[in-house]
Amino acid sequence: GQTLFPYTTLFRSSMGTMSKLEDQPIQMKCTRTNDFSNQLEKTLEMLCQESGIESHFEIAAESENINVDANIIMQVFENIVSNAVRYAVKTIDVSCHISADHLVISVSDDGAGFSEEELKTATAPYYTGNQNDSEHHFGLGLYLCKILCEKHNGALKLTNNSTTGACVIASFFCK
Repeated sequence: GQTLFPYTTLFRSSMGTMSKLEDQPIQMKCTRTNDFSNQLEKTLEMLCQESGIESHFEIAAESENINVDANIIMQVFENIVSNAVRYAVKTIDVSCHISADHLVISVSDDGAGFSEEELKTATAPYYTGNQNDSEHHFGLGLYLCKILCEKHNGALKLTNNSTTGACVIASFFCK
């Protein structure tokens, strides 16, 4: 009865968000690589600051300008960094590679990493790995990131680091 209402509302709004994102047109704009990487780094610091997680940011840029939809990339970036913060023990590493026609962002944490099952299903809609978390978390994050990467002619890849922790790699085609 009554207790289901907030979750039903949340579920409906998440469905609405998903279809809005799927319909959102890509708006490519030439952006200075420096400005863009500074924005990524500031966002990373802000998201890590609240939780006390340490962050490392590294960028390799082969191009002075990049043609991207910065809003879409920032949505993906914020989401994968927020996940990394949630699962990290104490450190998150972000590396960003920018070439004339590609942007690749890799976010790694030092948490437990993805299970074999999660590597296969974590980008499916409504997947939640942590059942304790599922009350308020419908698992749309990685699925939406995957859709947004694909809209930008890129991809989202989940792996585990060689040592420990999860690694999410978002790539975007920038032409």
